[in-house]
Amino acid sequence: FIDSVYLQLKKVQHITCWKSGELPERLHYGNNPRTLDIIVVADSSWSLVSEKKKKVGKGTHGYDNDNKDMHAIFYAYGPAFKSNYTASTFTNVDIYPLIANILGLQPAKTDGDIENVKGVLK
Repeated sequence: FIDSVYLQLKKVQHITCWKSGELPERLHYGNNPRTLDIIVVADSSWSLVSEKKKKVGKGTHGYDNDNKDMHAIFYAYGPAFKSNYTASTFTNVDIYPLIANILGLQPAKTDGDIENVKGVLK
């Protein structure tokens, strides 16, 4: 049954779908036992809905994190940060080790890496 649903979904425009064992590593699902058999992601500016809605939502999440429209803006000001500096894109999980570093704390193990963001520091 899963294979037949998957094959039908692969034909649908404006979505990408994967079987749980085929998910790209960049999506960070890992081997979570709660991952469903098929994962579907809509293209940017498209939504997946269970029924036709009268109103379209003004914001959403869950798009592919490779899409530049999904990248966040990071502003920082203070004695730890360089002035008038523009950093390369980095992921939100890198903010936690950055803040822990500034506060002199030992961060818990996460997917974040201070090496990806240390360029913003003086």
